[in-house]
Amino acid sequence: MNTPKLFTPCGDVWEIDVRDGNYYVSALDAGRTSPVAGPFSHHVGALSIIRKCRRIVEEHDPRAHFYSFGTVAMSPEYTKPGVLNREGLI
Repeated sequence: MNTPKLFTPCGDVWEIDVRDGNYYVSALDAGRTSPVAGPFSHHVGALSIIRKCRRIVEEHDPRAHFYSFGTVAMSPEYTKPGVLNREGLI
C-alpha cells in the first residue's frame, strides 16, 4: 500500500498517518517534547498547521528558533489541549 503524502508549497514532503487518533503539533527542545497544538483526529490536520504554530511560538519565545517542530500521536486517553489552544492563540 502506498503511504499518502502531503506536499507543501516550500517543497517539503510529509508522510500522512491515515489512522484515526489524537495528533498534535509538537515542539522538541533538548529531548523534551511538548504538545503545541491539538488534538486533531487526523494526522493531516496537525501536519497542515506546523508552520503556523512555529511562527506563533517563535513570536512568544525567542528560544523557539532552536526547537524542532513536527507531529506526535498520543494515546487515546490523552486529550489535553495543546499550549496554543489553551492560550487562545489558534
